[in-house]
Amino acid sequence: MIHIDPAFLRKYPIAGFILGVAWFAGTWLIFAPGFDEARTLLRQKTPAAVSVQEAIGLPGVRWITVVGGTWRCSDARRMKTRDMVGTLIHGAVEATEIPIAAEGSDGLIVAHFDGDRSCTQPEGQVSGVIGSVEVFGSSATLQRWDTPGRRVVVLDADASPSKALWLLLMMVGVMAGGLLFAGYYLRLIVARRNPCLVILTVGTLFGRPDLAVVGVAFWTLASAAILFLRFLYAAGVRLRTGRPLDSWLKDGTSAAREHARAWRIFSVTRGAYR
Repeated sequence: MIHIDPAFLRKYPIAGFILGVAWFAGTWLIFAPGFDEARTLLRQKTPAAVSVQEAIGLPGVRWITVVGGTWRCSDARRMKTRDMVGTLIHGAVEATEIPIAAEGSDGLIVAHFDGDRSCTQPEGQVSGVIGSVEVFGSSATLQRWDTPGRRVVVLDADASPSKALWLLLMMVGVMAGGLLFAGYYLRLIVARRNPCLVILTVGTLFGRPDLAVVGVAFWTLASAAILFLRFLYAAGVRLRTGRPLDSWLKDGTSAAREHARAWRIFSVTRGAYR
């Protein structure tokens, strides 16, 4: 595991900023393709009822309920859990894959269930997401069941638009963490400097001063919104305590005692608060 000394990031905040941007960009590059699948699934209010043969011919990703077909329980496969975390979540069996054949056709649907699942045809139907390769990831299952000359599709059983939405929100949360991390150290970089001038200079160097002006407008609006929230918080503290407000950096002794970590980071900029 890579360990980065916090003292190094405080001394060179540009490194923390670059690390946060890389965190955000890496997460986006890995998960961005799943956005299209998630949007497609979220447009469906209910699963579409289709036969096995119809499901095999469906293009793209869909939320469906497969009706009919022959469950080949003798060919079912159980994937053993390979790590401790998987064992705690799923037990000894990580997933169960059950093939469902269409009558009069060589096509096959492989129903992928999380955990151990007994092979009993549940009232002739099963619901889930078909055709997903980004959000729910069925490429490994396809490789296991792929046979030349036979059309195979994977049904992620029990998957639904709501699960896709939760995964999407988790991804957004991870990206937001990267932005917050970058912003944490950006605060040290732009302290007592002119970020608008930096944005305009970079935009001009790249030949897009128009986008630089838009960036300055966005920075100004975002800064104003944050300052307004801070004003509301300060007004609430003032009304609640009845005492005048002072910068927490004003008294170095109490600040170092009550906010030790923040004092180590921001004490170098205390002159801006006088």
